[in-house]
Amino acid sequence: MAKKISRKDLKEPDEFLSFTAKALGWLNAQKVILLIGVAAIGLTILGSYIWQWHIESIEKKASRAFIEAKEILNAPVIPKIEGMETAVIEGTYSSDDEKYKTAIKEFEKVILNHGSSATSVLAVYFIGESYLRLGEYDKAIENLKEYLTRDGEHGELAAFAMEGIAASLEALGKDADAKEQYRRLTQAPLDIEPDRGLYHIARLEQKAGKAAQAVRLFNEILEKHPQTAFRQEIQDRLNQLPKVEKAEVEKPKVEKPKEEAEEASQPKTTEPEEPKKDATKDDKKASNVKAEEAKDVVAKEPEKKPAPQVEKKTEAVKSETPPTKEKKSATDKEGTE
Repeated sequence: MAKKISRKDLKEPDEFLSFTAKALGWLNAQKVILLIGVAAIGLTILGSYIWQWHIESIEKKASRAFIEAKEILNAPVIPKIEGMETAVIEGTYSSDDEKYKTAIKEFEKVILNHGSSATSVLAVYFIGESYLRLGEYDKAIENLKEYLTRDGEHGELAAFAMEGIAASLEALGKDADAKEQYRRLTQAPLDIEPDRGLYHIARLEQKAGKAAQAVRLFNEILEKHPQTAFRQEIQDRLNQLPKVEKAEVEKPKVEKPKEEAEEASQPKTTEPEEPKKDATKDDKKASNVKAEEAKDVVAKEPEKKPAPQVEKKTEAVKSETPPTKEKKSATDKEGTE
């Protein structure tokens, strides 16, 4: 059954209408604040769109300027012939030096006019690369290091920047430092092409005259990276190197335990050696002693008596034979007389 509404309830104000009236009253009181808030939100959204458009505009301008500068690096070189007038063709250069110097100027404009863009970081790398090709190795190292600082070792061209630094150090005669930089190409996060770093290390070993070590590294590259871009160069270098037997190939050095290393570093205490005796003198003394002993033995032995002489066999035979008949008759006659 429906609940009956009394006259008292009808006279009381409706709850929903009273709440609505309160809300409208609050809005009227806070009208100014609400309008300011809505305007602020709208301006924020609008500002973000304007800023994004501005950034995109800068990046587009920077990209266009960067592409124009990079095209210079790919421009053909038409050297001038002495004694002949040659027409200057637009987009060509008379020498590599002229081309790279012009490219550097254009890349510097990208950095100057659009320094806040991501494209300007790439411009720094190509300035370093251009200086490397010009043979200005100190400037190449400076710009390539700046690129690594701005873009980090995870950057798109980080491995190539590290390789350029190592190549510049090698050109300056700092092979040991160059080898350390090449070795970083075999370690994360720069090991996108570890065979590249191994190839340069092996090449430096060959340059230093360590044929066995170079052969081991070259063969390791061919075994672990059969599709390496340096395959032909490696084959050519192996043909130049002397044939090395497997037993002669140097094994990587194994570090000794810390305790063994400390024992090896401590000086060994050795007992003083006895002075060596003269062997010839000892031999002479021994021979003299033996000679004296032999003399004593001879002196103590009794003198040997001479052996008795044996009578001749003929005499013994005569004494033993009986008298003949003639002698016997002679004796008989003497007896009768």
